[in-house]
Amino acid sequence: MKYSACHSLFIAVFLLAGILPCAAHENTAAEERSPLPVLTIQGRDHGIVPDTDEDMGPPLRRLLSTPEYQEVPVTIVLEKGLYCLHGAVKDFAAVRLENLKHITLAGAGKETFFVVRNPSIGAFALINCEKVSFQNFSIDYNPVPYAVGTVLLVEHQSGFLDVALSPQFPQLSEPWFGTTRKATDQWGMIFDAQKDSLMEGVSDRIHVQYVKQLSHSAWRIQLSDKSDLQGIRPGSRYLHLAPYVQGGALFYGSCSDCSAQDLTIYASPGIGIGSFNSSGLSLSKIHVERKVTSARPLSTNAEAVHSQDDRDGPLVENCRLMHMAGDGIVIYGMPHTITSLLSPTELRVLRNSALRQGDSVQLFDAQRGEHFVETQILELQPAPCDEDRITLSHELKGIRPGPITLDLYNQSRNGSGFVLRNNHIENHRRHGMIIRASQGIIENNELRDFGGLGILIGNSTSGPGAGLPCCLSVRNNLLVNGGRSRWYAVSRNSASIQIGCFTAGGKTAPTRAIHDVVLENNDIINPPGAALYLGAVRNVLVQGLQVDYTQTEGSRNSSAIMVENGDNVKMSHIRVNSASRQLEAAVSIGEDCAQGDAGVLIEEIQLSGAVDTQLVVDKRLP
Repeated sequence: MKYSACHSLFIAVFLLAGILPCAAHENTAAEERSPLPVLTIQGRDHGIVPDTDEDMGPPLRRLLSTPEYQEVPVTIVLEKGLYCLHGAVKDFAAVRLENLKHITLAGAGKETFFVVRNPSIGAFALINCEKVSFQNFSIDYNPVPYAVGTVLLVEHQSGFLDVALSPQFPQLSEPWFGTTRKATDQWGMIFDAQKDSLMEGVSDRIHVQYVKQLSHSAWRIQLSDKSDLQGIRPGSRYLHLAPYVQGGALFYGSCSDCSAQDLTIYASPGIGIGSFNSSGLSLSKIHVERKVTSARPLSTNAEAVHSQDDRDGPLVENCRLMHMAGDGIVIYGMPHTITSLLSPTELRVLRNSALRQGDSVQLFDAQRGEHFVETQILELQPAPCDEDRITLSHELKGIRPGPITLDLYNQSRNGSGFVLRNNHIENHRRHGMIIRASQGIIENNELRDFGGLGILIGNSTSGPGAGLPCCLSVRNNLLVNGGRSRWYAVSRNSASIQIGCFTAGGKTAPTRAIHDVVLENNDIINPPGAALYLGAVRNVLVQGLQVDYTQTEGSRNSSAIMVENGDNVKMSHIRVNSASRQLEAAVSIGEDCAQGDAGVLIEEIQLSGAVDTQLVVDKRLP
C-alpha cells in the first residue's frame, strides 16, 4: 500500500463538495428574541400552589391556555415546592397543552418539583405549539414505573427467575404493569449486585412471557427465551419495567421553535424528551438522571432524547443523560413502504407518516441493500386502502411497473440539520446515539459505559426508523467502554462508531449509500471489538483518531478500524495503542473496497503495544 501526502487536497475536495458547510447547519431558533415586552405572572396568584396533594394540572392548563396570553410573550413563574400531577389513566399526558404561543414556564431550579402520580401516562405534552419554553424545574414519578428486586433462583431448564421485590418499589400486582395477562411488552433488566450499573455480559433486555405471584413480594418471572438467563446469578438485581408509554416526561408534537433548558428528569414511563413532526427544537442543560437520594437504578424507561419525523433536527447541547433503559439520543424518520410502481415516475405507498409535495425522498431496497434514486415529490394524492399516490421528479430505472416492495425514506422529515454538542451520556442500557439523518454535527460529546454501541450512523436493520445519512461532521468526541451487554460486541461490525448501510439481514450493502462524512480528533477507549466500522460508504475522511485497548482480553478478534465496501476513504494521523492479544490489525480493508489509493488511502498511522498485531491488512486483490 502506498502512503502519500494528499490530506490537504482531500480537505479541499470536501470543502468544494459542500460537506462541511452542509454539516455546519446551526439551529438558531433558541437565540431568537421577541421585541415585545414580556408579561410575568406568578403561578400562585392563579391557584398553582406547591406542597399540597391537589392536582395542579387543571389550573396549570387553564393558566397556560388563557387566550389573552397568546398575544404577547408571557413568563409564568412557579416557586419552589412539590406540584402534584394526577391525570387520568387514558390521558396521553398529565398536562396536555395545545396551540400555545410565546409562553415560558419557569421554575426556581430543581426544587420546583413536578411529581406525576400516575405511572401509566406522560407528564407534559405540547401539541401545535410555537415558541414555548420550559425552564428550571424537575419532573419525577411517584410511584415509579418499574419494580426492583433481588434474584433468588435461576432455573435454566424451565427458563424462569424467582425474585423478591423490594418494598421501596411498586409490586407487579399494580394495575399499570398489566401482569394479570400474558403480554409481549413485558421485559426486565439485570443490574450488578455490587456495581452501580447493568450487569456486564448478560442480555440487556430480558423478554418476559408472564409473571406469577408466589407470595406478597416473591414473583416468578417466566422468560420468553431461556438463553436470556445466561450469566444471571442469585443476588443479581432485577428490574421489571411497566409497559411502554408513548410520549414521556416531555413531548413535542408538530411544534415550532420550542425549547427546554435547565430541566431535570428523574423518571418517565417512556422517553425523557420526545419530538414528532417538529422543527427548531432546542434542548440545553437537560439532566436525565436517577434521584441520588433513592435506591433507584434507573432514570427513564426508554430513550433520553427521541426525535422522529422532525422537519429539522434538534439542537441538543450541554446535557447530561444517564441510567436510561434505552438509547441516549435517537434521530430518524419512519420509512414508507412502496406497494406498486405505476410508471417510471409514479408509485403508491402505504400511508405511515407525513409526506408533502416538494419533500426530498430516497428509494431503497432494504432486502438487497440497493439504493435506487434520490428525488422529490412533485405531486401527492390520497389513494384507496390507506395509501398515497406519488409522482416523482426523476424516473425510477431498472424496475418494471407492477407490485413491488421498496422503502421510501423522507429526507425532509427525518431530523436533518441536527446539532449534538457538549453532551455527557453514561451508564445506560443500549446505544449512545442513533443517527439516521443528514447535515448534522456531533461534537465534543462524552459517552461512557454504554451497553450497546456508541455512535451509530446509517440505516436500520432492526429499528427504530430508517434513513441514509450524508454530510455529517463527527469531531472531538470521547467514547469509553462500549458493548458491555451480551449481544452488542459479537458482530464483526460492532464498533464504538459504526457508519454503514446494511441489508435487512445485517449484511453490508452493495450500494455505497452513506457518503460525505468527516471524523476528526475522536478518542476511543476499550471499544466493543472495532473502534470504527465503515461499511458501504464513500467520501469519508478520518483524521486524528486515537484508539486505546487497555484490556488484555476482548470480546472477539477484531481490527481497530474496519472498512468494507468503501470508496474514497481517506485516513491520516491514526494512533492505535493496544494491550489486547485479540487485535488483529490497526486497519482492515475488505476485498470489496474500491481498488488503489482512490479506494482507501492511509497517510499516517502508528501502532504500539500489541506485538503480533499487523499495521494494515488489505484483502483487496493486487
